[in-house]
Amino acid sequence: MPTISKLISYPIKSLPGIECERIALTSTGLALDRTLALVDAETKVFISQRSHPKLATLAVRVSPETAFVDPSVQEFDVIVSAEGRDDLVIACDVREHGAEGGARDAGGRATSTPVDIECWEWHGTCLDVGADARAWFSAFLDDGKQYSCVRWAGRGGFPGG
Repeated sequence: MPTISKLISYPIKSLPGIECERIALTSTGLALDRTLALVDAETKVFISQRSHPKLATLAVRVSPETAFVDPSVQEFDVIVSAEGRDDLVIACDVREHGAEGGARDAGGRATSTPVDIECWEWHGTCLDVGADARAWFSAFLDDGKQYSCVRWAGRGGFPGG
């Protein structure tokens, strides 16, 4: 009989995950799992550790941690850390879907712009979370290309969502 030995959510696809003692099961899977992804800003194709192994050195956390289980948590931060760099904070609001929002920059401005992306065989519209994330990931990967962080634009993925 199969058993579950760990509960791990990957808020940003292809970045290290977060082990949870408890986690909500949503209409799309584990809470916050792969709600964000990185794409080549020019080609709009998602990138992974296979093509960019340096991504494995990052750390990801969510604040508050209750965002994984509590449907009343409507706003949370996805925080990305790298040795020797300031943290990147992506502020998310689960009430905001579509072109009006979903993420905010450090100044609290809505940053989400619709963008059509490709992730394996899936093609669809996500929301670009803005220039702060683009600058941070592009500088971190430091290969002369620009990388955007995009957010799932559909419903689901959040406790109660």
